[in-house]
Amino acid sequence: MTNLCYARTGPLDLVLIPGSHQRTGTADIRTEGGMQLPLPIVSFGVGSADGVSVQKALLFNVPAVLFQRNVHDNIYHVFHDDLLPLSNLIQSDPVLADAGQRLIVAVDAHPLGKYAALYGWYGEFTSLERLRKGVPEEVEYVCFERANLDLGIETQWFPAHLIPDMAVPGRKIKALVDAVKTRWGISPERPSERVIVLIVRESSRKIVNIVELVRGLTDSFPDYEIDLVSEDRHALEDIARRVARGRVLLGVHGALMIMGLFLQPGSLIYELFPYGTSAARLPYYRDMAGLSGLALRHLHWRNVRKDHPYTIVPPLTGGVFDQLPPSYVHGIKNHPDMPQSRFHENIFWAYRKILDTTVDVGAVIGALQQALQDKPAE
Repeated sequence: MTNLCYARTGPLDLVLIPGSHQRTGTADIRTEGGMQLPLPIVSFGVGSADGVSVQKALLFNVPAVLFQRNVHDNIYHVFHDDLLPLSNLIQSDPVLADAGQRLIVAVDAHPLGKYAALYGWYGEFTSLERLRKGVPEEVEYVCFERANLDLGIETQWFPAHLIPDMAVPGRKIKALVDAVKTRWGISPERPSERVIVLIVRESSRKIVNIVELVRGLTDSFPDYEIDLVSEDRHALEDIARRVARGRVLLGVHGALMIMGLFLQPGSLIYELFPYGTSAARLPYYRDMAGLSGLALRHLHWRNVRKDHPYTIVPPLTGGVFDQLPPSYVHGIKNHPDMPQSRFHENIFWAYRKILDTTVDVGAVIGALQQALQDKPAE
């Protein structure tokens, strides 16, 4: 789209200003990443019933991609919703692919966030709100001479029933992930090693008996290295490198399981589900593993014993739960599985996602032994 504009102040409402424009001056804008942009201030001439109306605008004359992030601080959504589609868009659009400079603009109210550097792989990353704040007061609009507004869904695999051909995202994702590996110094052809990578969560959905689990893994797989990783303790790039070595990525269902993208073909994603959750209701990584381009395997264990100690967090408190009748709260706490509903409207998940879990170490290790025996990931 051309001459796509937003008012300098007020709501982030999109405006298209047709017609010609004439340069009236320049302004230097420094974006968050430090790129200095000498930008033209232009007057747009727009035909109207009363003649010509002129609006003064700051015109960004480098190709731009504008999009709204869904969950800016969740690495699954950053990769699935934003980075993979963004990379695919740039590769498939000749203007973006050949551009010496690009603007990657988040059109949402979130801060740039801890994953801002990942978006910066593809251009100068900033937010529309930050750009608007840097505009001279005499300017009425912030405009983009050429902008893309749709990232597309060609690389998304969830929800699967909306994807017409799951083989398409599989092929595309493999190429895009290989590019990320190269950026992080991970050889796409590197063979897997005898490593079980265990994700350690430190804020919610923790494994209560993790010491017992690690001991069991060490005793049961003496030929394997047990490598513990945590986003609280390791950089994302380091986690990717360590996962790329592994034959198994093991952890409680959560955002960091997206690092299974970096496993070698034939490797195993092994998810542990606390009581009241299941792969049937949270199939993100099961569906990802099934993509033909990745050629991964998926295994899951779920806690079906309500009598197991599965939480060390306080009872339901705060927020929407204060407004629910006691009978409904009781139902949420005791329902054996989340009902099928839109994920972000699922109040059952709003509770389950804060719970820790005790795992059946014998069952978890027994299933893993069988999986590695049936199809060793050589």
